[in-house]
Amino acid sequence: MTEPGAQGEIWRVRTPSGREFSVVVVDSDAVVRLRPTVLCALVRELRDVPPSLELLTVQLPGDYVIAIHELAGLPKECFVARQARLAEGSLEELKIALRARFDL
Repeated sequence: MTEPGAQGEIWRVRTPSGREFSVVVVDSDAVVRLRPTVLCALVRELRDVPPSLELLTVQLPGDYVIAIHELAGLPKECFVARQARLAEGSLEELKIALRARFDL
């Protein structure tokens, strides 16, 4: 069975109700390996993000962003296919956005 293994991986997930969407793993690598659920940020089109929340996003190729303001804990069984992994620069931006989100 394929399951998430590291922070910064981009996955396609399917909920028990059949809804599919893309997410980015935001949990640390150690937590991803140890827990049955994984904290993720939703991938959204930039136009769907309210202007007041744009600072809590990380740009992806095209018109997509990682929505740090929309986090969800997802069971590993929901992860369908690994789509990509963030480049090192984008992973660092993700970490900065998470610190801003949680005021760390």
